[in-house]
Amino acid sequence: MSKGKIESRYDVVIVGSGPAGASTAMALTGKGLKTIIVEKAKLPRYKMCSGALSPTSVKFVLDHFGPIPNYVVSLPSETIGARVYTAINGKIVDFPFSLTDKGPGLPGIGMSIKRPEFDHWLCTCSDAEIIDECRFKDIERKKSDIKMVLHHQGEDKIISGSYLVGADGPFQGQERLSHLILIEGSE
Repeated sequence: MSKGKIESRYDVVIVGSGPAGASTAMALTGKGLKTIIVEKAKLPRYKMCSGALSPTSVKFVLDHFGPIPNYVVSLPSETIGARVYTAINGKIVDFPFSLTDKGPGLPGIGMSIKRPEFDHWLCTCSDAEIIDECRFKDIERKKSDIKMVLHHQGEDKIISGSYLVGADGPFQGQERLSHLILIEGSE
């Protein structure tokens, strides 16, 4: 799926192709920053997270990414909230969006989406390079740059950048990058 090839220098390197990585890429490429998104899985990647967008999320996507294409929408496409089956006594708890999503300009309902296709579509909306099946391996600060080692197609590739953004989701052992949040290359 890789949209391009890995070059030696970027303004920003984003690790993770979910909504956080995609939104970051959209904002940064819109400001003219040369950006790459690296994802360890093959895209569109499997994601077991919910495919429900709240009205606030729907508005954010429409405002920043544009109309949501039909191929990423699940049927039925409209949702009013979430129902959770708890492990304690098997209780059912309903969380209607109307409890939290209030305000002018919000759609009245949420949307059901196919999470892998949705996340991938979000990433392709930016002008960032997208490289899948690529693992972030190492980082080292070098004067005003950050040197990074990526493993892609059986070999290590060394790149440099000014910023590194960890948008790699929940803790997954030593590979976790999110705890870095943002590293600035300049001292």
